[in-house]
Amino acid sequence: MTQTATLISMGLAEPDNIVYTKDLAERMGVDPKWAERVTGIHSRRHTTVEGVNDEGIRLAKASLDQALQRADLKINDLDVIICASAVPSQAIPATAPLLQAAYGEEAAGIPAFDINATCISFVTAFDLMANMISLGKYQRVGIVSTDLPSLSLNFDEPKNALLFGDGSAAAILGVDDNQAVHVLANKMATYGSGAHDTEIRGGGSAIPPKVYAQQPKTDFMFHMDGQATFRLAMRKVPDFVDELLQEAGLDLKDIDMVVPHQASGLAMKIMKKHLGIPDDKFYSIIEDHGNMVSASIPTTLAMAIDRGDIKRGDKVLLIGTAAGLTMQGLIFEY
Repeated sequence: MTQTATLISMGLAEPDNIVYTKDLAERMGVDPKWAERVTGIHSRRHTTVEGVNDEGIRLAKASLDQALQRADLKINDLDVIICASAVPSQAIPATAPLLQAAYGEEAAGIPAFDINATCISFVTAFDLMANMISLGKYQRVGIVSTDLPSLSLNFDEPKNALLFGDGSAAAILGVDDNQAVHVLANKMATYGSGAHDTEIRGGGSAIPPKVYAQQPKTDFMFHMDGQATFRLAMRKVPDFVDELLQEAGLDLKDIDMVVPHQASGLAMKIMKKHLGIPDDKFYSIIEDHGNMVSASIPTTLAMAIDRGDIKRGDKVLLIGTAAGLTMQGLIFEY
């Protein structure tokens, strides 16, 4: 059975708490004007909920609820629930079963599992599930990307701590005889030489939780060598994009909108210039959202669709780099 996947609907959720760059900069003892110029961020959302009250699951459910409502569906209409996030709610089980549990018996029995490619998790899940739908395995898929990076920031590293915002985005992929999302090309590449440039070292089997008291607390916080990550990415991205476009049989001028991972304002500005992407075809929401990790790309995509800046029939390029160092691009016709 051959069928074509459709991006039926999307949903969004963010914490209520707005955090301004100038306030964060003053807290960390850096110049607020410098902070805004380098990050390109004026404000972002940070959760105020920590500990055993899982704000991540609440936000994930809120974004999926909105996507389901927009699609006129209920949770038990889904064939599978995918959580495509960088940081899980807990080590075991995967986050998707915890999200399913939030729906109670109505969702019981629905397969639920995670796909984690850190910042590009949504793109990976989008491609894999579109293929599963085309093979006839699933009819309706819920994909949710939720990250709360504010809970893992090291405020002694202001260049990193200033970048991130919390949030969640969800998408419903399915089959619709009147609409189709044609995935024209997908490409992923990983360069392990950059594996330790972006990481949270503790919490897994390498530095398990039981040694927390003996380890520096920074092992359990986010760390990134931003310059090393950016240098490696910029050496690889131009050829990567050329090969992706070649696979799709397109030129860059054929792309109606580029939806990038919202890494940082400066990084996005340099990438846009380096690749020769016009301003009106490069979608940015970083000024008032920051880098939302896995939620960045789907939040940007959802907002572009909601605002009418991406329309049915447009050719869209989703692209981003992630810890690993991994980069991924996906071109689809919306």
